[in-house]
Amino acid sequence: MQAKVVATPLNDQGERFANRRSHFLVFPFHSQPYLAVATIAKGIAILLVTSCALAQASTYRVSPEQSYSAIQRVISSASPGDTISFSAGKYNASSGFELKCGVTYTGPVAAPPTAVLSASFARGSKDIFNLASGCKSFTTIQYLWFQNAGGIFVITTNANLTITRNQFTGLPCCASQAHSPAIYFDGGRNPKDPTAQILSNATVTWNTFGDPTSCITPDTEPMFSYSADTAGNCAGVIVQSTTKGMTISNNNFIHLGEGVHFLCVYGPSGCEPPSTVTTSNVTAQFNDFSGIHRMGWEEQPQPTENILFEYNSFHDPFHPFHGTFDLSLACCNSGAAVPGVIVENNVLIQNVPTGPPPAYIGYGIEAGGNGARYNNNLVEGLNNAPMIAWGVGKPPWEIKNNYICSPVNKQFIKEEGNWKQTMPAQVGNVTSAKCQAISSAGPTISPSPSGTYDERIQVTLTDAGLTQGPGPRGNTSFYYTTDGSIPTTASKLYTAPFFVGPGTTVNAIGMWGSGANPKSYPPGYGFVPSAVRSAYYAPSKKGSSR
Repeated sequence: MQAKVVATPLNDQGERFANRRSHFLVFPFHSQPYLAVATIAKGIAILLVTSCALAQASTYRVSPEQSYSAIQRVISSASPGDTISFSAGKYNASSGFELKCGVTYTGPVAAPPTAVLSASFARGSKDIFNLASGCKSFTTIQYLWFQNAGGIFVITTNANLTITRNQFTGLPCCASQAHSPAIYFDGGRNPKDPTAQILSNATVTWNTFGDPTSCITPDTEPMFSYSADTAGNCAGVIVQSTTKGMTISNNNFIHLGEGVHFLCVYGPSGCEPPSTVTTSNVTAQFNDFSGIHRMGWEEQPQPTENILFEYNSFHDPFHPFHGTFDLSLACCNSGAAVPGVIVENNVLIQNVPTGPPPAYIGYGIEAGGNGARYNNNLVEGLNNAPMIAWGVGKPPWEIKNNYICSPVNKQFIKEEGNWKQTMPAQVGNVTSAKCQAISSAGPTISPSPSGTYDERIQVTLTDAGLTQGPGPRGNTSFYYTTDGSIPTTASKLYTAPFFVGPGTTVNAIGMWGSGANPKSYPPGYGFVPSAVRSAYYAPSKKGSSR
């Protein structure tokens, strides 16, 4: 092993190596990989460089003490496969950072994130992170806290982007549709051919979008208005690009104008093919939408197909008005293959009343699509419009086995307007003028106690789920105790078989939901935990207790 000591003045350029503390770095040196230990000695950055046979990828650490320009230089020097590691602390983002393709941008592994990127530039003017078009190398943004501005702005064409376990707070309202959302995918640079810019293999998971301070400054009126329909600009995720493969799962959307919105790019034929964006192969699961003023999820482009929206929850809207829908999928018909949309096994609740007349609450689900399926959903609330309104769709499409309550309007499933479309098949739906909570399915505890035991027992909890009747099926989490106490949703979550000793009582409950789904719903709505299931494994005379 050879070693070199390189002395570099401790200036802004060298801060990335020294930064007033020791760091281990891996970086290229004369085209060979080296291990470097950076230390400080009388204002000099001392780099001990060793020619070990290490991978070419480099890790660069930045810290809150560095200036915006110093951090940008570090980012600009990175190569595909490198990592930019943000140390814990609060960063002054005086301008937006221009990212390099193929790099991992990470804070310390923590929840909530401890590396806080706080914007000090004009709100609504730009985003904290910006990724240019043409990026197809794997790029990851994780464990970072974006504050007081739009978080991530991506220009498509772009592929292989992962955005996970970040937090976005203090989002601005509502002058800029491009720079007020937490994440914006921009594919509208070529209106003559909106299909030219493509987003593919994008993953957005385990993030928290919004907080009580989001979407109410500098413009307060849109979120509180019962008439204006502009707060959708302040969203969690906006996609205005042709999309071919995207996963949005296990995210919390809190106190936003809108949750997720797939927008049109209006070409010569408007939002219709052939000159508009297309959306295909999008999966949305285990997300929770609460405190949303406008819509939880909205799909606009007509050429939309293979959209799976399943096991999501919507509840406690913020100042609901005529533009407040749980879901709007007035899409997915022209130019779309079967199935356009699959919306199944969701809990959708409008439990907050609107303002005085003429204010009213819009649809629960605005349903459309070529061969679409709207099945086994729980749709409840104080909507003034129909709970499921079907419009532009083509057979074979269906609305089946939903549980729907509507104490205000008492319109459960109804055609939207007069589109003269073929009516979707409707079987097994249960409707009621009174809303009520549904009991979750309880687990099966195995083995079933039999006789006595003198050795440890491996216990398994099995999800029988709600397998028949209306409403959501599957997606039940289990919580259990082994000390004889009654379990709640704050008890230990079952993730794998576990062992107990003779003399142990296992108590367990089921609660619908997993991922970001809530563990409780507004009183009288949604799901409640199952009854307690118990199993006592009696000890033999020689068996020890527990």
